[in-house]
Amino acid sequence: MLRKSAVAAFVLALNFAVSKAETNYKQLDFQVPQPPVPLETGLRADKSSAAKAEWTVMVFINGKNDVENGAVQYFKQLEAVGSTDRINIVAELGRKTSGTWTGCRRYLVKKDTGADIASPPLQIAEKCDMGDYNRAVDFGEWAMSKFPANHYMYIIWNHGLGWEKSGSGGMAKGISCDQETGHYISTPQMGLLLNALGHVDVYRSEACLMQMAEVAYEIKDRADYILGSEEVETEYYLNADEWLNKFIAGGDFSPEALAKTAVDVSRQFTLSCVRAAAMAHFVELLDGFSSAVMKEDKTVVATAAANTQRYATSSHRDLYHFATLVAASSKNEAVKSSAKTLTDYIAGTLVIANKTNQAFRNPVDTSGKFIMPGDYTNSHGLAIYLRESAYDYAGDTEKNYGALSFAKNSKWPEFLQWLHKK
Repeated sequence: MLRKSAVAAFVLALNFAVSKAETNYKQLDFQVPQPPVPLETGLRADKSSAAKAEWTVMVFINGKNDVENGAVQYFKQLEAVGSTDRINIVAELGRKTSGTWTGCRRYLVKKDTGADIASPPLQIAEKCDMGDYNRAVDFGEWAMSKFPANHYMYIIWNHGLGWEKSGSGGMAKGISCDQETGHYISTPQMGLLLNALGHVDVYRSEACLMQMAEVAYEIKDRADYILGSEEVETEYYLNADEWLNKFIAGGDFSPEALAKTAVDVSRQFTLSCVRAAAMAHFVELLDGFSSAVMKEDKTVVATAAANTQRYATSSHRDLYHFATLVAASSKNEAVKSSAKTLTDYIAGTLVIANKTNQAFRNPVDTSGKFIMPGDYTNSHGLAIYLRESAYDYAGDTEKNYGALSFAKNSKWPEFLQWLHKK
């Protein structure tokens, strides 16, 4: 049983603000499985001759951990909408402990408003690893083959940590932790996942802390629009039924309409949509800003970083807000100009939709219970890794920042090293 004094740290580690489970993930040595990992036999489907729908929405719902009840709740929200002749809602649901079954089941989600899952499973696997990106690839290939459409959306539902450097043990720097296997999908493997599928119109991390420059850059070439939250997400504010129903009723079935509808209807603390095609030029502008800032008084930059909008994982900071704060305190015209160019591009081109909902005002109440930080006015839709202390950014292994495509193709690691150099 966790003591009250440990609740805040525990919730932050799990990145799910309302989790009531007593599992301590830091006692589990979560690892990235090394490919290839054999997949269960008999799960791939033959090509379907069915007529194409407008959309196939693929939802990889990992309930094989402490959020299993939330996973079932989310599935029931999908059933409240149900597949139509224009939209296929296809889901893989994994369960670990509760209910009448465990393992993974794949569904074409049927409309139902009852308390229990009503959709008949199309595929069943008694053992599965939802922390293995090969599994997520297999589900996507199966769904796209079985239920072809003009447009595809891929959603991963579970815990998320974006990019966070951690000590030994615990899930870090990725999404979809499988407590049964001790595996999770790393940020670089998200790129491999979507690359294997070829292309999706919209990708969404239905998970905490995933809307970061580091994550978006990793998948920019295989998705047109990228949805995610800078802050944690909570199962109390799941509303898949609301945004899907509004999208269907709206009559505009374009990818941009779907993405914007999901953001507009969101109840989560933060949710935004990034235009993937804008990421390459974004990095060019960020490099210009980084180069200028490295000629600035380091105290000015460090003070701005300390005051930048942060999230449940404190090294995740809002990039727009950081650039604005640096520019406001700088007397260097190159810094001011590059910051404005960058922030104008983020607000006007890169982030096409951004919504924040205010939460409780105090991060911790008198009992030590974790509560959300509160004011998200300075959340502009894209976080970045910005620590107040240093570590080795150059390492090119799975668990080092240098393994990221963003780190290899931007000056941000150089800037971080400059900021932390004594």
